[in-house]
Amino acid sequence: MKELHISQVQNLSSLKHGNVVSYVEYFTDVSLTKLYIVMEFCELDLGKLLTYGDSRVADEIFIVGVMIQLCRGMEYIHSKKVIHRDIKPENIFIKGDGVIKIGDFGLSKVLHGYAGTQCGTHGYMSPEICAGYPYNFSSDMWALGRVLFDLCTRGLVKWNPEHPALPQGYSKELREYFEKLLSPIPILNISIHPSIHPSIHPSIHPSTIHPSIHPSTHPSIHPSIHPSIHPSVHPSVLPSTRPSVRPSVRPSVRPSVRPSVRPSVRPSVYLDR
Repeated sequence: MKELHISQVQNLSSLKHGNVVSYVEYFTDVSLTKLYIVMEFCELDLGKLLTYGDSRVADEIFIVGVMIQLCRGMEYIHSKKVIHRDIKPENIFIKGDGVIKIGDFGLSKVLHGYAGTQCGTHGYMSPEICAGYPYNFSSDMWALGRVLFDLCTRGLVKWNPEHPALPQGYSKELREYFEKLLSPIPILNISIHPSIHPSIHPSIHPSTIHPSIHPSTHPSIHPSIHPSIHPSVHPSVLPSTRPSVRPSVRPSVRPSVRPSVRPSVRPSVYLDR
């Protein structure tokens, strides 16, 4: 077995956070050629929730509750120098008590500086990854913007990388947050403060702000799934820049010449607290 795989398991086992799927153990087959990783059980993922078509997924209070938890988990992962590189609805899990957890670290790695490998899921890779530029933790934050788009559109609207926009009916604050996640200025970590929505406060129990998803929606949905609202984390910004034009499709061939340095730095942008 490759030592790299064992190293990845060790990195994964070090992640212990309420919004990150917990590592349990790993084992191999008798030939020592296949590695199996046992992770914490989660009842559902956002991808399936979108597939089931429950209209409450697009409710702004539900969305903000999900995003707050994702930001908490992402801030912790990045603090451990781990970049996920495959953030998408199918890799965001929901426990029966409504807690949101980031999982599936198959493409993750410990990062000190920048990475250059083009990897991820088509449609959820940041512009710098698609263009073959060096990238860092901010690419995960861009992917969170894509997840936010899927939640707001219930996964029914085709993603347009040239003109990304949320549907009508969402607050100005949520729209501005969406724009900052997809900003040409890559953001290392950005969080949603509860005041982004007037009815959200960290002391409010989740069941009081969003109805439970009834199991009749789909047999495998736990009846107590609802968003958990947590206090915000402090935002921090990594000043660097993304390609000005986001590729509409993933390039079939990586550019033959990779820039030795990233483009010039633009002013940092922080989320208003």
